[in-house]
Amino acid sequence: IQNTGYTGISLGWGWGTHVSGPQTFAKNNHITGNRLTGIMSALNDGGCTYTLGPQPGSTVSGNYCQQDRAPVVGCFYHDNGSRFFSTFNNVADSSPAPCVYLQGCCNSPAYDIAVSKLWCRGTAPVRNGCAAQNCTIDAKSLFVLEPTQPWPAAAQAIIDAAGADAR
Repeated sequence: IQNTGYTGISLGWGWGTHVSGPQTFAKNNHITGNRLTGIMSALNDGGCTYTLGPQPGSTVSGNYCQQDRAPVVGCFYHDNGSRFFSTFNNVADSSPAPCVYLQGCCNSPAYDIAVSKLWCRGTAPVRNGCAAQNCTIDAKSLFVLEPTQPWPAAAQAIIDAAGADAR
């Protein structure tokens, strides 16, 4: 997916309105193995991947995000009310936005998001706005590189496997 005006992949609905009340039927959704380049060229509140609302058993994994142009939110972005996601083995490169952003504002934050095995190069620092709602970013598997540093082998393997041409 390349050169989009808005989000590369958007999944979910609800802006938190179903977090504590009746739950959504969305579950076991997986955003996996995508190469997303030149995302967010026109709008701001989105990312390479964007989630919204509770989705038990769902994952964001094995994705390569390059050149997310939005300056505020995140390459991998879990917005208000996103819940029950495991986000792991992802790579972000060259963005003014945070590598990952876990939303925590507006009286309906994200909940129960686990982020691990994340490589960030040339991005803003990660943002966890919902730590009080059981959102975690594993510091032991968060790797922040300078813009000119080469990718470690594990990150390069994710990059090489991402996208339709890689399969």
